[in-house]
Amino acid sequence: MSEVKVNKLSPRSGTTVTIGDSGDTINIVGTLQNNGSAIPGDISSVVAGTGLSGGGTSGDVTLNVEAAQSGVTSLGTLTALTVNGNVSVDGGTIKLDGNYPTGTNNVALGDTALDSVEAGGNYNVAIGSAALTTNTTGDTNTAVGHHALKLNTTASDNTGIGRNALCTTTTGCVNTAMGSSAMQSNTTGDKNVAIGGSALFANTTADFNTAVGKDALSANTTGASNVAMGQLALANNTTASDNTAVGRCALFANTTGISNVAVGYNSLGANTSGCYNTALGQNALDANTTALSNTAIGRVSLSSNTTGENNTGLGMAAGYEVTTGANNLLLGKDAGRATSPSGTITTGSNQVVLGNDSITNLWCADTSISSSDLRDKTDIEDFTYGLDFVTKLKPKTYRWDKRSWYVTGDESVLDVTPDGSKKRNKKHIGFMAQDVLALEKEIGFSNNSDDMLVVNQTEDKTRYGLKYERLVPVLVNAIKELKAEIELLKNK
Repeated sequence: MSEVKVNKLSPRSGTTVTIGDSGDTINIVGTLQNNGSAIPGDISSVVAGTGLSGGGTSGDVTLNVEAAQSGVTSLGTLTALTVNGNVSVDGGTIKLDGNYPTGTNNVALGDTALDSVEAGGNYNVAIGSAALTTNTTGDTNTAVGHHALKLNTTASDNTGIGRNALCTTTTGCVNTAMGSSAMQSNTTGDKNVAIGGSALFANTTADFNTAVGKDALSANTTGASNVAMGQLALANNTTASDNTAVGRCALFANTTGISNVAVGYNSLGANTSGCYNTALGQNALDANTTALSNTAIGRVSLSSNTTGENNTGLGMAAGYEVTTGANNLLLGKDAGRATSPSGTITTGSNQVVLGNDSITNLWCADTSISSSDLRDKTDIEDFTYGLDFVTKLKPKTYRWDKRSWYVTGDESVLDVTPDGSKKRNKKHIGFMAQDVLALEKEIGFSNNSDDMLVVNQTEDKTRYGLKYERLVPVLVNAIKELKAEIELLKNK
C-alpha cells in the first residue's frame, strides 16, 4: 500500500475534490480548516466502517465540538447517540420522538410524549410512550410511564408515575399517583394521593382521598376524604366518605358506610354499610356488617358482632362473642366472655362488665349510685317480707376457686369441677346464690330471670350472682317487725 502526503490542495471554486478510493484510509494530521477557521458546514454522510477520527471498522463516529464554537444546532437522524459528559438545554425542550413542544422548560422522552402542549404548558416532565400526550396548557405535571397522564389537557400539578397512572385524568389537579394503574380512571378528581398498584383505580371525580398500598380504595368512584393505608384497605369502597382504614384488609368490604375508623389487619373487614364505628386492633369488629356506632379497641374485641349497635369493647377479646346485643360496655381482657363474671354475652344488651374472673378488687373513691327516681318507675307494690326471710339466710365464709380457672381449650365452665388446686388465699364473707334463690322461690319469686330479686343469672346460664344492696329493703322490713315485737313486749 502506497502512502501519499499532500501539503496543500487548491481546487477551483465549485469543484468537488474526492480523496481516496473505496477501502482506503485517509488520515488528517492537524486541523481541517477553511481559511483558518473550523469548517462551518455539516458532515452530510459518513460511511460505516470508514473510521472517521481514529479509524476502525465498527462504524462509530466521534464528533468533537469545542466549547468556543457556537454549538450544534442539528444532528439530523441518529441511530444511536452516546454522550460522555453533560447535556445542557438552555430554555428549550428535550424530546426524543422528534416533535418539539412549544411550551418552555418541558422535558419529553418517549413516543408522542407531550405532543399537544401549547405555549402555556410549561414545566412539565413526560417520560414514556404517550405520557401527557394530550396536555395543552397544563403546567408543572410529571408523568413517568406508558400512558401516564395521557388524557390530561389543562390540569396542573399532577404527578403520575407508573403505567396508566392517572391516564384518564383531564382537568383534575394536584393529584399524586404512583404505581401501575394507580388512579387510572380519575377524570376531574382533585387532591388525591394513590401509592401502590391499582390504588384508587376506579376513582373518577372524588377529592381528598389518600390510598397507600396495592388495591387500596381501588373500587372507590365518588367517595371523598377517605384514608386507606395497607393492601386492600377499603378496597370495595365506592361512594362512602370520611373513612379511615389502616392495615391490610381494613374495612375491606365497606361500600357505603361512612365515618368509620379501622386500624389493624382486617379490622371492620366485613363492614358494608355500617357507619360511625371505631375498631383498633387485629380483627376488631371484623364481622360487623351494617351496625352503627360500635367501638372496639383490642385484638379481636367485638369480633363476632354483626348488627349489634352502640357496644364498647375495650381490651383483648372484650365482647368477643357478642353478635346482635346492643349498648353493652365491656372493659378489660375477655370481659363479657365465659371467663368473666357475666359469662358469655351474645344477644344480651345493656350490660356492663368490668374485667374477667381474675380480678380480685374493685377500687374507687366513692360508692356507686343506683337510680331510684319515683317518676321513672311503674307497677309499684309494697314488699312485705322481712324477718322470716332474713332468719333463713345462711351467712358463710369462703375462698374463691372459680371453675373458669380450670377451663382449657373449648371447654365450658359447666364441664369442669374445681379440685382446690387453684383456690385463692383471701377469705370472703357472703351468701351462696343458690341458697338465696331457694328463699326467693319460697315467697313466689325467681320463677324466671325477670322476677329474680337479689339473685341474678348470666345470659349463658352458667353462673349466679347476688345484688347485695337489694337485701336492704328486706332488712328494713325485718327491723320493723322486730320493733313491733319490742313495742308489744314493752306494753305488756
